[in-house]
Amino acid sequence: MHVIISIVVCMEVAAPVHALALHGSCSTGSCTCKDGYTGTQCDLAPDLCASTDCGAHGVCNLGVCTCSNNYSGLNCDSAPDLCASLDCSAHGICNVGSCSCTDGYMGTQCSVAPDLCANVFCGAYGDCDAGVCKCTVNYSGINCDIAPDLCANVDCGTHGICNTGLCICNDDYTGPLCDVVPDLCANIACGEHGTCDAGVCKCTDNYGGASCDVAPNLCIDVDCGQNGSCDAGACECTAGYTGTQCEIDSDGSDNGSTDSACGTCRGCLWVAHNACYVSTEAACNVYKDEGYTYCGETDGSVDDDDQGGDGGDQGGTPDACATVECGVNGSCDAGVCVCAQGYSGTFCSENQGGTPDICATVDCGANGSCDAGVCVCAQGYSGTFCSVADDDNNVPGSLRNLLTQTQFDEMFNLRQASGSCQDGIDKLTYENLLAAVDQYYPAFANEGSDEAKLREIAAFLGQISQEITGWWAGQQYGWGLCFISEVGCENGCSQYSDFSNTQYPPTAGRSYHGRGAIQITWNYNYGALSEVLFNGDKNVLLDNPDLLIKDGVLAFRASLWFWMTAQYPKQSSHAVMIDAAVECSSAGRYNGFGRTTNIINGGLECQMPTPQKVQNRVNYYLRYASILQVDTGQHLYCDQMINYNNMGYCSN
Repeated sequence: MHVIISIVVCMEVAAPVHALALHGSCSTGSCTCKDGYTGTQCDLAPDLCASTDCGAHGVCNLGVCTCSNNYSGLNCDSAPDLCASLDCSAHGICNVGSCSCTDGYMGTQCSVAPDLCANVFCGAYGDCDAGVCKCTVNYSGINCDIAPDLCANVDCGTHGICNTGLCICNDDYTGPLCDVVPDLCANIACGEHGTCDAGVCKCTDNYGGASCDVAPNLCIDVDCGQNGSCDAGACECTAGYTGTQCEIDSDGSDNGSTDSACGTCRGCLWVAHNACYVSTEAACNVYKDEGYTYCGETDGSVDDDDQGGDGGDQGGTPDACATVECGVNGSCDAGVCVCAQGYSGTFCSENQGGTPDICATVDCGANGSCDAGVCVCAQGYSGTFCSVADDDNNVPGSLRNLLTQTQFDEMFNLRQASGSCQDGIDKLTYENLLAAVDQYYPAFANEGSDEAKLREIAAFLGQISQEITGWWAGQQYGWGLCFISEVGCENGCSQYSDFSNTQYPPTAGRSYHGRGAIQITWNYNYGALSEVLFNGDKNVLLDNPDLLIKDGVLAFRASLWFWMTAQYPKQSSHAVMIDAAVECSSAGRYNGFGRTTNIINGGLECQMPTPQKVQNRVNYYLRYASILQVDTGQHLYCDQMINYNNMGYCSN
């Protein structure tokens, strides 16, 4: 029964063209399928995708993967090339469809060039090009910060020094290259009584003076002896004497002199403040002047108690000036005092301005200075008038070894040819500078390196030169040390008196204008300086400010006090020049010549575009440093320094 059915089925199936014919065969009445087909008639197609994995980027269809998202491969497992259409130029690399840039380039395709100048600083004298500074106006260096040598092609010859491309002439030469020979008489006025010869006035008609403006002395040949004084060529006799030469004793008195405080003179007496002082000198002539009584030195005559002795001038004719003391304001001629302008009296002790000068009759010479009528001697000298040299006064100080007389004269060469600088020539001398340093400020130019010592000398002299320069035509920087007193204040300047200062109150009738080498001004500076110079006595200079112009050592000493002394908040110029002062970067105050300008006059000259006065100071310093053969160091100017008026303290 079963066999029959199978045959029928196979027969029925075999007749038409069915799937069996394609995917199977009939055998013994049943279908044997192939190619994965199933079913009684092999008409059920197989699942061709059953064993096909197309992953996440494909779909199987009839056993074949159809890929998406640009994937490829039999199984859609080959990722697309995201960089195929991406150009990263020569300055990038493609990675997963994105450009990774090199060499500082930027942009999606690394096509934006980097800013090579972003971190390049070329300053005010250069421009950046492709990361490299292109310098202008002859500057050089990686950052264009090396200034040009403006003097490289400038020849100033033997009579000039090049500075920032310009010739600074000396020896009175002029011209752009200092090659114009000077006319030494161009600015010399000799008046009606003289003619100029090589810069010096040759006087006629018995006139004298640097400008031939001093009238002849009519008393030069008039001898009034000890009992009178000459005025306009005639003798004016003291009380009790008459005659053309005051040689007649009209009251019959003898040569013995008396005084209420001392009684009869029996030697040399000095009466002051109602006290009597007796010296060992034998003399009998008592002179009275401004409350003081002086006994003149002996002229060889004998007094009442020496009639039988061996007194007298054993050598012959007596010296008519032996007993005449004219002080610092006059000179003795044939026994008569010839007074300087502004002074009068028998012994030139009367100040015509009305202020008595207690030192008028005390001449301490070049080796001492008068203080309240007494000579204060320089080191190495002693005696009443500082005229006795000590045996051990032959050891030169350190300054003498660094600055020679020849160099000093070269620095201040032009003032020697001008009568207008006479006060400076007489007082502000080489020897007076050495004396002031050796006696009172031996640390000056004696600390720090050898270069620092020389720089300090050049800096100090450069600063005081600008303060008191003559500044006439020709080579300007040869006129230093001309005026020991402020020009224009010859009759006093009241604007320097601060009456609100109770510590150093001004004295009535005194002027505290600039005096000395750095020109000390204002009563409070005179008072403070006086305490230093005169053992704590502030009143010496407050009462007698002119002491600073009568004594060259004192004038330099006053200037050295200002230079060597720190005055809060300022450090000393000495400390600055030897690089011992603390620098203040927040105020731009770095050690160098410019900082000394800030200390001296910063309120008027610093923290601003460089004024001519500062340039003058620098030019003096450059010239003196050149003569001393030392480099100037750094920080010569103060235009970038905050002055002490605006910020005294240092914030860092």
